[in-house]
Amino acid sequence: MVFQRDKKISVWGFGNPAEKIAIDFNGHIYRTVTQKNRKWSISLPAHNAGGPFNIIFTGTSNSIELKNVLFGD
Repeated sequence: MVFQRDKKISVWGFGNPAEKIAIDFNGHIYRTVTQKNRKWSISLPAHNAGGPFNIIFTGTSNSIELKNVLFGD
């Protein structure tokens, strides 16, 4: 996966209402809570070109890891 470098990245998903979501990326943890409509979203900060990185999404009952994430054009 390649994200555009030097721009904020919006990531989103679905979960149970009021579910706590944590995103582990590049040594930082970003947190949000799922809304009543089951949606959540969060913006990751702009990043220079580079990689690969791993991004781990964790909810109450599951976890998803994206590997080999790059930033570039």
